[in-house]
Amino acid sequence: MEDILADFAGVIRRRLENRSYTTEDSVRYSFFVALLAHSSLEPHEVVLEYPHPQIAGAKIDTFLPSFDGRPTAIEFKYDREIPSGAAVPRPQNAGELFSDISRLARFVATPEPRRLLVYCTDSIMVKYLQNPANGHASFFNLGKNQRMTVDSSYLSSKPATFLKALGSQLSVELECRWSEALPNEHHLRVYGVGNSRGAV
Repeated sequence: MEDILADFAGVIRRRLENRSYTTEDSVRYSFFVALLAHSSLEPHEVVLEYPHPQIAGAKIDTFLPSFDGRPTAIEFKYDREIPSGAAVPRPQNAGELFSDISRLARFVATPEPRRLLVYCTDSIMVKYLQNPANGHASFFNLGKNQRMTVDSSYLSSKPATFLKALGSQLSVELECRWSEALPNEHHLRVYGVGNSRGAV
């Protein structure tokens, strides 16, 4: 996985250096480029918009039925300045990010799946998430291979807009798998997401 994440970060870095128009799909496809280059997976083994087995009507962005012997569920999120210049709803965006984490934590398969959150964002959300007053600095500044728990104590001080976007209670352990500052004030984070019992 280390080689995949390093190559993926490089692809995103080059996109941003060249100021290529980038969307969440661009981030997702950049990950697939690295995934297929550094694994024995074939394109047909990558499943998009996979129905969540535990949450009716929900989907997982990407599902790999078998990657290094384990099923793997991946959620992608790219937060950026709105092209129209409209205000970015930062607490809502943060709540939606943690909703993705919750969706991953509730994903159950046999054997125990690998769960990854791939998050890319520009300066607007970076400033919001790094501001200690907003209560997310410990999450966003988590160092590579470091772990933290997100539970009721983490969520207790969050605003109603955040909690509404989150939509559910959450108790999960996260491990930072990749953390990098990118060109044009972007940052990339990849987190391993534990199950609802906490194991990553």
